[in-house]
Amino acid sequence: MTRIERYRKKLQSEVAYCVTCQPYDSGDYIWILGDQIELTDLLQYLDIPEKAWDDVVQGIICQNCGASVGLGDTIGTKTEEEQTLDELYKRLNRQLKPKVNDFQSHLERWPYLGLKHPIGKKILKQITDFPLVTIRDAVWYRARTPRGGSSMDVTELQPPDAARVVIPEGRYNHFGQRVFYLAKSAETAAIETLEGQAAIAWTLGFRIKHIELILDLEPEAGFPDTSLGLLAFGLTYGGHLDRDVKRGQGWKPEYFVPRFIADCARMSGFNGIKFRSARSWQSNLVLFSWNDSSVKEIGSPRILQVNRDTNTEF
Repeated sequence: MTRIERYRKKLQSEVAYCVTCQPYDSGDYIWILGDQIELTDLLQYLDIPEKAWDDVVQGIICQNCGASVGLGDTIGTKTEEEQTLDELYKRLNRQLKPKVNDFQSHLERWPYLGLKHPIGKKILKQITDFPLVTIRDAVWYRARTPRGGSSMDVTELQPPDAARVVIPEGRYNHFGQRVFYLAKSAETAAIETLEGQAAIAWTLGFRIKHIELILDLEPEAGFPDTSLGLLAFGLTYGGHLDRDVKRGQGWKPEYFVPRFIADCARMSGFNGIKFRSARSWQSNLVLFSWNDSSVKEIGSPRILQVNRDTNTEF
């Protein structure tokens, strides 16, 4: 690699945004992405000799939008928070991800021996340091596919009773384990019932008066939470908890890591987990413990037709 190519690579790594990326108002741009700096000032900061500038900037593009930039342009470098996030993702991919993948393989061989693996031990030890939320006076929803007839009773949309029906395994519950799955919207609850591209489902809202000690494993919308420790960050943003699963199959290894976390959460005295739906970008919730005074149905069941892209209420 020539000297000019080394300089160019160094410069290219810094050009995160440009004027084209920014929103415009009345013909003028409003700088919101990245730390604003003149390209010539950046070249000086990087100690690139001025006599090489013309050659170095040839072929430099904005990492965000792909627009070409030149010596007279203003560009944006990554903010300190973005740099922190980049470093977290590097550590996640280099240090944690291989270990969590190995933990996944361990659970596929020995599903009930998670604490025999170093990551399993760390999850149980550190789970009390993970973020918690309290849910107050909020409406969440359940949905079920029609079972015949033109209506559905409220009791059919309440959590199943293991004494009366067979409770299947879920992402955060073992076979036969009674939990209360809810979604932040009726549409998301209905989408969770999808077996194909479209479905019709009965939905019902439940008002949660007050439940605390909810483990928050839902990635924040927009910019990730860089204040989390590496393990909490990796499990929340690493894709290990929302892997898609073929529900018709008997073997669902995608559930093993989330279910281990659910066991640790229960053992640590948590009342539930808030997590992102694997089928949409909205919130889901699973409660391990609740009572009639803290969770109460509202209204009557209503039927909703949904698919992956749109939804229609009847």
